[in-house]
Parts: sequence; C-alpha cells; structure tokens
Amino acid sequence: MTDQPMSDEELHEIWVGDVPQLSGPVELVEYDPDWPRLYEREAARIRAALGDAVVQLEHTGSTAVPGLVAKPRIDMLLVVPDSADEPAYVPGLEAAGYTLVIREPEWYEHRIFKGPDTDVNLHVFSPESPEIERVLFFRDRLRTNDADRGLYARTKRELAQRSWKYVQNYADAKSEVVEEIIARARQGADVVETPKEAEGLDRPPLLVLDRVRGFLDEHGLGSGPIRARRIGEGGGSNFTFLLERDDGRFVLRRPPRPPLPPSAHDMVREARLQLALAPHGIRLPPILAVGDDEGVIGVPFYVMGYLEGFVVANELPPGLDEAGRRRLGEDLVDTLVEIHAADVREPALAAFVRPGSYLERQVRRFTQLWELNQTRELPQVVAVGRWLAEHLPEPLPPTVVHGDYRLGNVMVDRERPDRIVAVLDWEMGAIGDPRADVGYLLATYSEPGGEPSPLGTSPVTATAGFPSKAELVERYIAASGRDVEPLAWFEALALWKAAVFCEAIYGRYVRGELGAEDTRAARFELGVPYLAETAASIISA
Repeated sequence: MTDQPMSDEELHEIWVGDVPQLSGPVELVEYDPDWPRLYEREAARIRAALGDAVVQLEHTGSTAVPGLVAKPRIDMLLVVPDSADEPAYVPGLEAAGYTLVIREPEWYEHRIFKGPDTDVNLHVFSPESPEIERVLFFRDRLRTNDADRGLYARTKRELAQRSWKYVQNYADAKSEVVEEIIARARQGADVVETPKEAEGLDRPPLLVLDRVRGFLDEHGLGSGPIRARRIGEGGGSNFTFLLERDDGRFVLRRPPRPPLPPSAHDMVREARLQLALAPHGIRLPPILAVGDDEGVIGVPFYVMGYLEGFVVANELPPGLDEAGRRRLGEDLVDTLVEIHAADVREPALAAFVRPGSYLERQVRRFTQLWELNQTRELPQVVAVGRWLAEHLPEPLPPTVVHGDYRLGNVMVDRERPDRIVAVLDWEMGAIGDPRADVGYLLATYSEPGGEPSPLGTSPVTATAGFPSKAELVERYIAASGRDVEPLAWFEALALWKAAVFCEAIYGRYVRGELGAEDTRAARFELGVPYLAETAASIISA
C-alpha cells in the first residue's frame, strides 16, 4: 500500500473491524487461466451496481499477469469520481455483496472491499491518484518483460516461505523489488509530461503529454489531464496508447522512433485508408483525428475512438465455449470477405490503386527491405525471395488487402466474444491480390490438432472448436466466389514477408531502440531463420 512497512498500530487504524491474522507462510499457486474469467465476472457485477460511477476498472496484481505465481486472490482497481465520497458508491457495492474492509484517508483516500463469493481485493481510488498509473505500469511491465517477471516470481516464492503475522507484512516486504523493477523500467521512460522532462533521457519519448493534450483540445476530444499507457502487444512495430481524460477515452497510434525504412510505418496513409473504408461498412475503429505535424510528438500519428472489446492474443475471451470458437473462426473469414468486397473503383479507395503488379511490387519491396533490415547473413531468406519473384501467379481482380490479417489483429465484442467488432492494424493495407490475405491468415493460424503457427501467432485457435485451415479456405471460396490457388505461393509469401519485418524488429532490439518492455523481440534471433525455413519447405513441397 505504502512505501514504508506498516506497524501493527497503523494496520488496526485503517482496518474496518479486526485485522485478520495470517501467522504463517503465504500460499502461492501457479497461474490459473480461469482468473481472467473471474475478473470479468466481478467487473460485470461492479459495473451493474455502480453504472456511470465507474470511471475505470482494471484487473491488477499478480493474477493479472499470465505465467506469474500468485495468491489465489483477484486484485481489481476501481476508479470512481471521488473515493472519499463513500455515499456515492459504497451502498451500491454493498448491495452487490462487497464489504468495506480498509479505509485509508491519508493515502490518496484509498479504500479496499472484499468480494461476495470470490476472494477479491477491490482497490478504490479517485482519478487524480498517482497510484493508478503506478499499479498499471507495474502490471504491464510484468506482462511484457520476462526478466522482471522472473525476478518478481523468485522474490515472491522466497518471501512467501517465511512466517508472517499479517499478509500486509508480506506485501510490504515485496516493496523493495517492486520499486527496483519500476525504477529500471522508468529509466527509458516512453511517456513524459513536458518537453523539458525529455531533455535528460537517452532517447526521445514516445509521447509528450502536454503536446498531445493540446492536439486533443484542438480537435475537441475530451478535456482535462491525460493518463496514457501502452496497450496491445509489445515487440517493436507501431505503438498504441490508451489516452484517458475526464470525459473521454481515446487510442493514439504512432510509429517506432526514427529512423524508419522508406515507405514503412506511414500513419497518415494508414488513417486515410481506414477513412476511405469506413463508408463501405467495414468493421473499423473510428478515426477521429490525424496528426501530420511532427512538431507534436516528433512523428505523424492518428487518434481513434476507444472501443470496448477484447483483442484475442494469447488468451481466449471469457465465456467463449466450443461452439462460440467455431463461430468466431467463421466470422474471421466472413469479415475478410467483407473487406475484399469493398468497391475499389470508389474515388476514395481508387486513390490507393497503384499501377503495375501488386505481387511483383510486394516481392520487390520486401527484397529491398531485407537489404535494409538484415542484421546477419541468412541465405534462405534471399533464396525464397528469388523463387517468389520467378514464380509470380497470374493476378486476380484487385481488392482492398489488409496485409496482416489474423485473429490477433481483430477485436471481439465483450458481450458476444464470437463476434468481431473491429479490424485493427492497417499499416500494410493496400489495393492488391486478395489471396495475399488468405495466405497470410493460413500462415499465421494454428489449427486444432495441427502444428503451431511458425510466427507464434493465434495460439488460441489450436483450442477445440476452431475451424481447420481447410474449413477456412472452403468458407472463403464459398462466400467470395474466388479461386485461391496457387495457395502455397501466398503462404510462402506471408512467411517470407514475416521474416523480413521480424528482422527489422530484431534489429531495433539489438540496437537498443525498443522499449525496455519489448524484450520479447529477442526471440526473432531464431524466429527469423525458422520463418524462412518454413517458407522454403512450403515452396519445395
């Protein structure tokens, strides 16, 4: 709770009633994949009880970090307009079965409630509390940094074996390692409040909040101070931030730090393509403003409306049963068919049409990118690129092509997790051959009973219920009326392109250009050669 260990007297002062004693070691258990579902159930209960009084609700603590040992207790962060104004929210929580157990007026008016039928610690703060950003920063650091997650787990296990009078004593004992991890993460701070704060950093920040605030004000997007945090997968490609203000939540998307390869990470073009697609009924987040003035944060960027949904990365959304998984897999195909059905003759989309062969252009461009991105000699990447150039298929009539279409780049409805509400990450969008998307989807898809995707994407689709690759192709052909052969060429293209852009990420990692939380990019040392080998095996089959 606080930076200093609490005395017995201080504990008795803040507890509502008697302080429960532990008088022994702390029970830790291995990570339980059911914990996110328990959180979502409690979150729904709290939202139903408090309605508009919920400013923010988050799953925090160790049970919110996949792979981390934890006490079997769901920690939750609830932000209300004024945590000191108990009549505004306590009766609603009590009616839902929650019990107030801790009241700390001297520490950001912090309150803790216990859950009705699940072991829950519900922490309540007001929006201005700095503890909100600190808790979320620490959680996100552990989620994305293997080394710090391992350090924290080892410390927890060692401390848990000791005998403690109160659980709070154990929590206080962890403070040193928590502060160590936070301090190390902040050394390469990605977000600063003012340009002056950026002056002493080793590299430029990703966001300067007072300039972003001015940009949002200029476009009428909310009011008041900004709370910003990284969302989405780390790894070194484009960055996405959740921006929260007093009366609005927005998402800012920006490229990595310069220098950037030619024609890559074009945020303005990415936003324009989505604006051109929106009238066609394509499922997209709303684009609210485009920042083409590099004076704001140093690079172009754009701002989207925030959507309530679930991005399916390494975990399935709660409540998605086997039948629901099949429906989600089928909707993944149906959404792609919708994208490919957009009329590219319409003027806004026609502006993206380029002369010549899309496939020839793709192979040539990624060959050039390999020459720019490579950090080592990998002859197989070069050989696959040469083979693709020598065996270009006859083109199909052009459509909109997403370029990175996979389950991890869509958002599903929280209430209907079998339904896609938005397609994200349009950096590689273009007008081209629709089979490129089909091949990429297959190359990044792990089917039930099959081998994992070489790219390590969509691992959850190996769960029972999801369609096979053959079923995805059959549904696409039936719905679109297109032939997809030679499909092996397009799967090889997808894996080869993935090898090239993963090498770019790996290069930024080895040069120290990524955020401290993006150490997962280290896996591309072996991942890039494996992608090239898999592409080579497909074209030689």
